[in-house]
Amino acid sequence: MDECSSGFPCSQQCVNTYGTYKCLCTEGYEIQPDNPNGCKSLSDEEPFLILADHHEIRKISTDGSNYTLLKQGLNNVIAIDLDYREEFLYWIDSSRPNGSRINRMYLNGSDIKVTRN
Repeated sequence: MDECSSGFPCSQQCVNTYGTYKCLCTEGYEIQPDNPNGCKSLSDEEPFLILADHHEIRKISTDGSNYTLLKQGLNNVIAIDLDYREEFLYWIDSSRPNGSRINRMYLNGSDIKVTRN
């Protein structure tokens, strides 16, 4: 039986072996001590979520303890995306009568630009 193809027993990579399987982690992760099927990041950086409510963009920690306003005074944010490596946050503002525009800023709130009208 190939456990790797009949479900997802591992959080990242699964290697089928005779009678069982083995979980592996990609670079920058290690097997969790209390869960041999799960991988944990080796980074000390805290994970976060980015969210928007049409008028503001916020950054929140996954446990809810850190809630930061990144941009306010927006009209109608309908989509956001994050370029993690370059630390750019992109969003679409659809409030303009002649179409949407794509905006960009650094995650720290600086260098705000319209990238596409």
